[in-house]
Amino acid sequence: MALDPISLEVLRNKFDMVCAEMQVVLQRSAVSPVLKEAADCLNALFDVEGQVIAQSVTIPCHLGMIIPAVQRTLQVFPPRRTKASDVYIMNDPYHGGTHIPDTIMVLPVVVDGEVVAYCASIAHQIDMGGKAYGSKPMDATEIYQEGLIVPPLRLYDQGVRNETFYSFLRANVRLPDIVVNDIEAQLAGCQVGARRVASLCAEFGAGTVRQAMGELLDRSESMTRQCIRRIPEGTYQAVDYVDNDGVEVEKEIQVRLAVTVAGDGMTVDFTGSSPQSRGPVNSTPGSTMSSVYYAVRAMTDPTVPSNAGCFRPIRLIIPEGTVVNPKPPAPVNARMPTVHAMADAMFLALAQALPDRLVAASGPAMGPWIGGTDPLTGRTYVFKDFISGGVGATSRGDGVDVRSSGMGNSCNIPVEVSETDFPVRVRRFGLWQDSAGLGRYQGGLGAIKVYELLRGEAVMIQQSRRQTSSPYGLGGGLPGARQETTILRKDGTSETVPPLATARLQAGDQVIVRTAGGGGVGLPQDRDHDQVVEQVLDGKLSAEAAGRAYGVCDRTAP
Repeated sequence: MALDPISLEVLRNKFDMVCAEMQVVLQRSAVSPVLKEAADCLNALFDVEGQVIAQSVTIPCHLGMIIPAVQRTLQVFPPRRTKASDVYIMNDPYHGGTHIPDTIMVLPVVVDGEVVAYCASIAHQIDMGGKAYGSKPMDATEIYQEGLIVPPLRLYDQGVRNETFYSFLRANVRLPDIVVNDIEAQLAGCQVGARRVASLCAEFGAGTVRQAMGELLDRSESMTRQCIRRIPEGTYQAVDYVDNDGVEVEKEIQVRLAVTVAGDGMTVDFTGSSPQSRGPVNSTPGSTMSSVYYAVRAMTDPTVPSNAGCFRPIRLIIPEGTVVNPKPPAPVNARMPTVHAMADAMFLALAQALPDRLVAASGPAMGPWIGGTDPLTGRTYVFKDFISGGVGATSRGDGVDVRSSGMGNSCNIPVEVSETDFPVRVRRFGLWQDSAGLGRYQGGLGAIKVYELLRGEAVMIQQSRRQTSSPYGLGGGLPGARQETTILRKDGTSETVPPLATARLQAGDQVIVRTAGGGGVGLPQDRDHDQVVEQVLDGKLSAEAAGRAYGVCDRTAP
């Protein structure tokens, strides 16, 4: 017998709140700004079959990434081998993981000797060893250069900590105290989640909790299929590009896909995408799945519960040996440019089917890694910042300025935190005038952020996108400005930093980052002139750009 609608809805919201509380605990327990400030992590609840039931509202790129990692962990440690107070950890990109900095933790919820659910989290560790600070070597040609690979293993065995693992971890990472603390923060979040699920079982009964999980999966599948039925049948193709792979910098990298809608199902075929790259922009299947799932969720009903049922109507074809499904030991640490390209290609394809729901390309979030030894303290540091670009316009309105979008949803790290924890001064942080793609609806502006290294020497690592291709506009809208990074040396000379690159900094050098603007939607001449005037007066749009695109220079001159 099905649960009554009220009980099902109560449990649905309780599952969501379990994940939200796990997220709060993880972030408040973490030390690294990447987790506690930028929230580059996600917490989720799974059923005993490894199907995601609920998840925290954080970064879309983690939407599908955590699923194969949990399923692989359950293959190694099935419920029959699980004991109370066991905890599992892994990061292996070729066995369900994403890239080496992302550690995935799985904690079984055991009630009356039986596994009823799993609490899981994925968190970006600031460093996991390898040849580069932050485990981000932009010139890597094999995964072994990228850091410590952890297969699924027991972190805790019946509540007893695996000290061998922790000793091995400490010996292989640059910031052992921070990494160990952040892994324990993941554990704290999962433990809170397990207690909350156990309480739900005590209140409603374990059988009812499991039944609710199954019914929510079926409900999400049904609602998603209804949304897909409203998309016109057909095959819609698109292609987008990755700037380069950091190794073969002149080689074009394509992400090509075809979305076929038939009845209440959808097939996404990546046949024709570039062969796997020598450099680290390759995307493992979990990351590729995540791009597709995100785009489908964004274009369907937002009231659908976000769980594995949403993904049942979707079939993926990801040819092995391509940039979207590489063979080991290909490097994968810089897979995010490819992940963004896949999501943008999905939206570009779906725009052909749903012209009333256009979404122009956004400027992806980016930011440098800066690592070194602070001469003031003698301590090694790894500084990672997140700087958002402009959000692409839609067929209903303007994009948002400097807002993380697309596959990322990370928060800006406050300037005060950066300057307190690292030998870095932020000399400027503001909007980049004229960076938005113009149109009837205008894309969001990108940002300008300027860092100065205060003391010592450091290595700067850049992983970016949209330096050689612009965030596209739709329906006659213009593309957004391309991302730019420049190093201004203390002696007054300057140099442009390629999309994937490593550079050395000396005290007094400045790194100037300009993030890409969002693309516009609709013809510029159809934009309301009063909006143009307002933007010029606000300093977001120059009078010259307004005159060229909108023909209202004489009305906007101060």
